[in-house]
Amino acid sequence: MKNLLILFLCIFSYKLVHNLSCLIRVRYYDKKYSWYLSDNSVRFSENTDAIVYLFKSAGIADRLIPFTQPSGYGYLAQGNASLFQNIGNLREDTVIMMFECFSQAKGTFRHRIVEAFSPIYWIDCVIYLPRKIFEYLGLKEDSIVSKIFQLLYWIATPFLILFRDNFYQYILSFFG
Repeated sequence: MKNLLILFLCIFSYKLVHNLSCLIRVRYYDKKYSWYLSDNSVRFSENTDAIVYLFKSAGIADRLIPFTQPSGYGYLAQGNASLFQNIGNLREDTVIMMFECFSQAKGTFRHRIVEAFSPIYWIDCVIYLPRKIFEYLGLKEDSIVSKIFQLLYWIATPFLILFRDNFYQYILSFFG
């Protein structure tokens, strides 16, 4: 029981500190982005990788920016550009999307900090542990494989709890 409490406190602390750190960094880069917009002499492109990492950590997907530009001889070229690859672009639509991404990231990290204190969140993590593991690994948590593992987990867990002493003895005899 003591080991489970220590494990829980470690996971809780990591979740809290990680999300607090991410929130502080998102706020910092949001202010730096505002400074960049007001004064173009600020070098902002060196922050692109850090910002994209934070956005992806918050689960924010890259967006496409539609563009049309003259290509010569009276022709126009149309296409889509990645928002994350064009963070430093000063076009109005890009700036609006960037502020939306910063706002979403701040909201996500704030939510995760509050979530760390919620007993409902932790109970949900225990009940749906295989789904959380699949989510962490970047696999589809709604896939049939995930559901099979979830079902096996629900079936095996009560037996492991009921017969834990027998399992401990068996494991000790196996290694000893």
